[in-house]
Amino acid sequence: MRKSLLHLLVIVPVLFFVACENDDDTTPPEEVVTQLASTTYDLNSASELDVNGLFTIIKNSNNTTTLVIALTGTINVAEHPAQLRLNTAAEAGDVALELEPVSSETGRSSTTTDAFTYEELLDFDGHVNVQYSSYESDGLLVQGDIGQNDLTDTQITYDLLEKDVIDVSGNITFTKRVNGEALAVISLNGTPSGGSHPSHIHSNNAATSGPVIFTFNAVDGTSGIGKSNVSVLDDGTAFLYNDLLTVDGYINVHLSDSQPGVLLAQGDIDVNN
Repeated sequence: MRKSLLHLLVIVPVLFFVACENDDDTTPPEEVVTQLASTTYDLNSASELDVNGLFTIIKNSNNTTTLVIALTGTINVAEHPAQLRLNTAAEAGDVALELEPVSSETGRSSTTTDAFTYEELLDFDGHVNVQYSSYESDGLLVQGDIGQNDLTDTQITYDLLEKDVIDVSGNITFTKRVNGEALAVISLNGTPSGGSHPSHIHSNNAATSGPVIFTFNAVDGTSGIGKSNVSVLDDGTAFLYNDLLTVDGYINVHLSDSQPGVLLAQGDIDVNN
């Protein structure tokens, strides 16, 4: 008996050691991450190049979020830096999150993060920029508003008529955002190339004239385009899309800051239209 017991005492530790060793070698199963929901936003061309695309936010089962950029018409640059930024594209803003650069070969970028939840991004006050290259002076390739800044299908357009400079005319379109603010886009034909043209909403109608109540971003003379976010008047009073529908006002586009008396285009808006 003693011999047998000793034999058992020798064997049992060996078996225990082998069992433990086998346990240590076992690889835990890899976590399977599934996609629970997604939302997609447009990325529009921000240059003369024919490039546009989509920005998709994906909710993952492991509490991460994947941000996918997919562009069409990419150009022959190794990669395009991309960022999630604060504020609307018209306002610009600081970087909230650096995204993986977009490959010029695939036109795609994928960034998985836990910095923002899916729900936070759906209400995010921000936009996405994709640059032409790592040199900021090369400008933007595409950009698009996301979250609460996303554009709805609700919009209204007013004509801007020729004034003091021959053959300059166009329109302004206000598009309602998800958060009730508005994107204002002034589009003029015939503007002097290289110029920068101050633009405002004035109170009253054009025939009566009145003081400035809202200042737009200047219209670029080369493109004839000026984009602004509309959320508050110059005095700080809230001024949303629905307020535009009842405002007693008109729009002036001036030749320059140094020649404010020279008007490129003018047009009455809402109650005066």
